[in-house]
Amino acid sequence: MYVKSIPRKSPKILSMTSATTSSLPGATLADRLDAQAHALLARASGGLSPASALLAWQDWAVHLVNSPGKQMALAQLAGTQAQALSQYMRARLQAAPDHEQVLVEPPAQDRRFVDPAWRKWPFCLWQQSFLLTEQWWDAATHGVSGVDRHHENMVSFWARQWLDMFSPGNRLATNPLALRRTVEELGANLVRGAQHLVEDLQQAVTGTGPETGFTVGRDVAVTPGH
Repeated sequence: MYVKSIPRKSPKILSMTSATTSSLPGATLADRLDAQAHALLARASGGLSPASALLAWQDWAVHLVNSPGKQMALAQLAGTQAQALSQYMRARLQAAPDHEQVLVEPPAQDRRFVDPAWRKWPFCLWQQSFLLTEQWWDAATHGVSGVDRHHENMVSFWARQWLDMFSPGNRLATNPLALRRTVEELGANLVRGAQHLVEDLQQAVTGTGPETGFTVGRDVAVTPGH
């Protein structure tokens, strides 16, 4: 006996869009929590994606680990730099106090060490050591086979930012200009700096900006939007 089949309708599958998820129990609260968490994370990271940063560092680190030739070249560079810095230190100790010979010149765009005071002992030693370290990390973050070019640029940029925190110009004891200003002002510059630090911390905690606003075109640069 022939039985006519009854057409069946396929079950309707709901796509998990924002409209459907918002109708689920607790979805609104979850969305709010996610938004708040993302906002806090963006404020803490300066708007940079931690996931992107992690991917870039992993890309660079994994390929560097698998590049024994690059590792050997970096080890040789570190040894050469250490030997050159040791010879430079001995030469400066034996030279006259007004001797201003340098081992490596800072990049032309780097204006932090243009003052002649950085060529005086012992500040020249800290400056030269810092510049050599910058050179080593520049070599370490470039030319690693297999690393994505965008990731290479990201890692190189972050390495420079990290190194800048340890610049001798950022510490009072190793900055000849800051020491000179401290002597000239009898420490008043340190008091002003402490006041600025307290204000910055208060603004960071409260999430407010400075009392005096910035003027576009004078304090903040503008470029055409796209």
